[in-house]
Amino acid sequence: MLSASIYYECASGKAIVMSLIEISRQFDDAALALLRSCIGRELVAYEGYCLDGESDHIYKTARLVFDGFAIDLVNEHETLALGPDFIEEEVAILRAEPAKGELWTPPGKHVTRVECGFQVADILVVVDTALLVKGSRRLIDFKCVQAVIIESEDGGLLAFDRDIWSDEYLTVNRGPSISTTTRDFRADWVAEPPYGYEFGRNILRLTSPAV
Repeated sequence: MLSASIYYECASGKAIVMSLIEISRQFDDAALALLRSCIGRELVAYEGYCLDGESDHIYKTARLVFDGFAIDLVNEHETLALGPDFIEEEVAILRAEPAKGELWTPPGKHVTRVECGFQVADILVVVDTALLVKGSRRLIDFKCVQAVIIESEDGGLLAFDRDIWSDEYLTVNRGPSISTTTRDFRADWVAEPPYGYEFGRNILRLTSPAV
């Protein structure tokens, strides 16, 4: 959601009118409820079109197959203006939705299926923030979902993690911690002085009643 208005500087450089632009691409209540409904179920497998020989690198849509239903994690371009010059660029945005239709593959290629077979103890949603600043002035506050992480009953994590901001691929990582299964998104954001970025990360545990 885009709110507020852009800032501007008068030609004299003395008078400044500024409002913070807030751009949120977090999951809405329906998406969070969909993911929450997976807790306690068996994650049977995940599917998607993968690069040849790379079952951990899925193009655009990862389908999570549970006992009885499936959901799609879709990492797809949106056109957003996020930088100091407000130039529109294509940014990959992650969303969660009920599975529908057949998964896309190029002609002659096939969908890869990776068996999982474990009970879901919790689902974590990783929300990253990049705040564009100029000195003490806050210009653009951008929030987006970086990863969806499935936690098993033994504490192991299976993460579906966005690649670099312009890339529609998802990387699948297994590991013991969030830091080892998700990428550090800060390298995606570069601004020349006098501009800069401030970063934040919020982890939503969907078993928490506060989420």
